Amino acid sequence: MSFLSQDHSKRVRQTGFTLVELLVVIAIIGILIGMLLPAVQQVREAARRTECLNNMRQGSVALINAESARGAFPPGNEPAFTGGVNDDGTPATTWGHSFWVFALPFFEQNNLAERYDLTQQGWTGGDVNKVNFIALEGVTVAALLCPSSPIDPFPETMPPPTRLQGSINSDPAAAGMKPCYTGISGSTEHPSMGTNGRDGSWLSQGGIFLNDKGVSYGGISDGSSNTILLGEQSNFMKNSDGGDIEIRSDGNHGFNMGARSQGPGQGRIFNLTVLRPVGLQARAPLNIVNFDELEGAAGNIGANRPLLSAHPGSVNVSLADGSVHSVNDSASWQAISNLADRNDGNVVSIEEL
Repeated sequence: MSFLSQDHSKRVRQTGFTLVELLVVIAIIGILIGMLLPAVQQVREAARRTECLNNMRQGSVALINAESARGAFPPGNEPAFTGGVNDDGTPATTWGHSFWVFALPFFEQNNLAERYDLTQQGWTGGDVNKVNFIALEGVTVAALLCPSSPIDPFPETMPPPTRLQGSINSDPAAAGMKPCYTGISGSTEHPSMGTNGRDGSWLSQGGIFLNDKGVSYGGISDGSSNTILLGEQSNFMKNSDGGDIEIRSDGNHGFNMGARSQGPGQGRIFNLTVLRPVGLQARAPLNIVNFDELEGAAGNIGANRPLLSAHPGSVNVSLADGSVHSVNDSASWQAISNLADRNDGNVVSIEEL
């Protein structure tokens, strides 16, 4: 072998990697990925939180435009009138519609609003031939969804009560998409609070969305920038076995579901919540994990459902002025209750939380 070929062979061997060197490089790459992955996940979650806030803002602006056009915010719930008459001579009613239905034309959902029949039931479960089942089946309203939510966007058919607090007995399930945002009907601190709800729920007429009538800006004496309009419900709680349990204000009926009769004494309200303190320490109902701690929130009702967020450490809310905010879930109950009520005289700025 010539000197040239021997030198070339030696150079080739020297430019290769040993197994140890390869393992070191792979280990370094793994460490870098481990360091970067949490940062990437944080950036993605921040983007999802921003998208959630934007969706909530879009819904809030639609409701504000409805107030501008009609002189008042939509009623939180409004029953459907059957055309009949009760024994006392009052018009007969059945399960009606939530404030979201009346807001549809104001956030570019005109086609859906035209298909939806206000003279028919808001409850669409049990029969695929219902007019509003046909109108809502498979329809996604993106502005009502949080991108971080792990919950299926459509109602489930007959889930066990340990998995869902709501309608568990309709087959097929209701058709309307389940929203990640609920209307605030006040707090249990408001003078109008009553205990005449179903299953120990407490009801209130202190918020902006009431069962049977709309509130105008003139009725928000605490100020639109000091009153919560919408709250987020985008995550699960935990049942007694540590499993996921869904507990949101639509009760597995969809965004369109409303109460069946008028007046503050209606024991079952949907797509609305009355904020109620949690536990002996009177914690604010923000990102409470343990379902067993709650009162007045069990069963097929919407009252007293807490605000739950898939975003760590905070809950997104919107105010009646259209602004959106991420509220720390350690905020005090007194501050949250004051923000939930429109006219209690206890003015709290959300910036103070």
